Amino acid sequence: MFRFSSLLAALVVALAVLSYRARYLIPNVLLPKSGLPSEYYYGKGSCRTVQHPGVASCEDGRFWDNAETGERRLILSCDPGRRAWNTVIGPLRDPLPRGALWFWRWMAVETLDIHKIELVGFPGDHTFHPLGFEASPARSGKASRLFVVNHARNTSVIEEFTLSWDRPTSANWIRTLDLPFLNTPNAISLTSDNSFYVSNDHHYSLRHGLILSKLETFLALPLSHVEHVHVPTPDEDAQPVAMTVAGSIPFANGVALSPDGALVAVASTTGTSIRIYARHTPTNSLLPKDEILVPFAPDNLSFDDDGVLLVAGHADMPALTGMAEDKPGVRAPSWVMSLRPTSQPVDMVFWDAKASFSASGRVPPPPTGWEMETLYQSNGHGGFASSVSAFRDARTGRLFVTGLYEEGLLVCD
Repeated sequence: MFRFSSLLAALVVALAVLSYRARYLIPNVLLPKSGLPSEYYYGKGSCRTVQHPGVASCEDGRFWDNAETGERRLILSCDPGRRAWNTVIGPLRDPLPRGALWFWRWMAVETLDIHKIELVGFPGDHTFHPLGFEASPARSGKASRLFVVNHARNTSVIEEFTLSWDRPTSANWIRTLDLPFLNTPNAISLTSDNSFYVSNDHHYSLRHGLILSKLETFLALPLSHVEHVHVPTPDEDAQPVAMTVAGSIPFANGVALSPDGALVAVASTTGTSIRIYARHTPTNSLLPKDEILVPFAPDNLSFDDDGVLLVAGHADMPALTGMAEDKPGVRAPSWVMSLRPTSQPVDMVFWDAKASFSASGRVPPPPTGWEMETLYQSNGHGGFASSVSAFRDARTGRLFVTGLYEEGLLVCD
């Protein structure tokens, strides 16, 4: 009797903890959503979807900068075969159709100067399903190093390439980094030309434990982490060195380093929050600083040039699942928010007041020192669907959004 009572008490406590942890996940993500506008954009301009054959289901987008001239270009990681191969949420039907990287001289939007990047030397028998990536800034006489997460057929790895500013439509494959401490790599943020933070989104990989992986996801179990990895140059006789810098995160997803290098942001997808860490630059270790709840499941993150954090994510998991399954008429919503560091007092009652569907009614206000604002919203039917990544050029104010199962790229001026 005592043993049964103890087990029952433990079960009640566990359910209470899980219910508390899911108090925002269930209403804001797992339940169908109504009330989102056809399309809302915070700026004075307008938004349009730029389309190009093959540019679809783009997981991530990053600026690639020239450190000497200040010129800026855009790279996208896209995988039109995602509906048949998604190692994060499934399915795992067909890994053979390759995804691709795309290059765009984005300043000339009207010319659609978009080109597929040829993966020179990449083994023909390797599958390629790109997720997070980043290229180091270009410099004269020195190739950029490009690291790309690849959710390949048998395991998820990181591919290393070099990329030349003068020949941007070809990337030279260097090697595959199959790191034992990363079984589910997702997003990358460089700390130097040869080191980066990388999120490991699950402890239990979907490939090797369907039930355990699903339980980890939907129970929001804090089993994932972030690593910092130093990768030696190919001519060095050394192995990559890694250390865990942040742990106990439910579904660690997007990761971003602030322009001044002082902060690192990590998206907790099933925790529906952004974790902010103070970075110790000499060692790249992280110290927890803030946790900011958002009204959706955050996916990828990016800082703009002014140090404003952009968050894109998913507000309706049933719709996202339906879109992934290509159900007729089903479109998943998009929601993009900014988190701006501020030293000014922020209204804790009437905040995010301009948005058609305000975050203020769905999550508590951000902690002191942060201001939250909706940049883009759509129910998916009148605008862009399934937002997964957002990035903004602060010099022009232009906002870009990619969609997990959407055609093309959203551009807002």
